[in-house]
Amino acid sequence: KRTSKQRLSFHPWRAPLQDLVIVVWADASNHNRPDKSSTMGLIAGIAPRSILDGNEEAISILQWKSSKTPRQCLGSNGAEVQAITIGEDLVFHLRALLAEFRGIALQRYSLHKTIRDTTEGALVMDSRGIFDAATRNLSSLHGLRESRAGYELTLAVNQAKLSGTRLRWVNGLAQLGDSLTKWQARKAILQFFARGQRWRLVDDPMFVAGKKLGKRALERQVGDRQNLFLAWVKKLAGENHWPWLESLERSEMFGGCDFWDNMVPGNPNV
Repeated sequence: KRTSKQRLSFHPWRAPLQDLVIVVWADASNHNRPDKSSTMGLIAGIAPRSILDGNEEAISILQWKSSKTPRQCLGSNGAEVQAITIGEDLVFHLRALLAEFRGIALQRYSLHKTIRDTTEGALVMDSRGIFDAATRNLSSLHGLRESRAGYELTLAVNQAKLSGTRLRWVNGLAQLGDSLTKWQARKAILQFFARGQRWRLVDDPMFVAGKKLGKRALERQVGDRQNLFLAWVKKLAGENHWPWLESLERSEMFGGCDFWDNMVPGNPNV
């Protein structure tokens, strides 16, 4: 009931169909169901081509799915590979549909070439290990220990190459599919709707995980609070003629205690 006013928007880009691309966010969560099975989540959208260059664009949602993975798996890589494999198939089918909307006749023996030459698409994942295995590891089964997962990933990567589907990596905070696999991960999809279904593919060559980004933001916030506290103490010292030494270290100022370690938001002792 709290989200009953949310609606799906289909944006009028006023652009030709050849300037639109298909983007699918694929994610999985391992052994998070009562029967210890895994969950996969897919969100497919269509947007202007500039979204592939990192620009923020309006996205129209075409399809979404949250379901159990087709088979049991040993580890998280197995679940991620299943989501990526099904997500790549979804990109392929939607690109074929977009080509048919343009009046292009699809032939069985030239299907991949026709889709590659007439449409564009991207598959977005947040698993750094799977992304590295798919794009950098050239060994058998892309170096995965689970043979089934390696075989599925090999097929998905080969089909992506044939049809020209781009494989993209984003951190967990920018993964829209994450909201369909974990109950606590609704922030991304709610932010997506709050921004009018506008999003962008974050290009991070350093491959910094979302958890580390959150930690860095918290560290910056704590540092800002420390500087603000010091500024107020310095101001009070000047108004009341208290002794104040600019070169005094923080540890010396508080007698070597762990005061600064306790300056964390939400700490009841502060």
